[in-house]
Amino acid sequence: MLSKTTEIEAQNSETPYKLVYEVVYPSLKDEKILQDVLLNEVIFTAESVRKRLMNNCSDDKGQEAENWKQNERRSLPPEVVEFPKAGFRPNNSVRLEVSRIGDKLHIPLIKLFCVPKVQQLSGSLQRLQEILQGSDRVSLSSCSSSILYPAYDDNSED
Repeated sequence: MLSKTTEIEAQNSETPYKLVYEVVYPSLKDEKILQDVLLNEVIFTAESVRKRLMNNCSDDKGQEAENWKQNERRSLPPEVVEFPKAGFRPNNSVRLEVSRIGDKLHIPLIKLFCVPKVQQLSGSLQRLQEILQGSDRVSLSSCSSSILYPAYDDNSED
């Protein structure tokens, strides 16, 4: 009786199906995919910062918004940055302010690293810096401490 049960199990374990197509979904373990996802998140965050600053200038300052492109150097109001509970906390000497020089926003890498998803994807501030240095999608400042992002949308320039 034991041999009949094993024989039935052996027959049932054979699959009558033939594999026709197999899909392997991308994984963040693939370095190229991880870099692309991280860069997308950095660009999204930079764009959000730019839009928020433009909205603050146009809502609060009136005339100052019209002069946005004319000012050569402008220190922008500091934003409130919430740090992840179990994450990196910069010391007091680290600057988190976004500044504008000419037509570029200088967004500190530490500000980007404070975004939980960026922190999770990069793992460390140094790794974030290395990935951004190796990319042609974003520009870094000469000291590689901040990204340079357009201060205004090209479509809204006119």
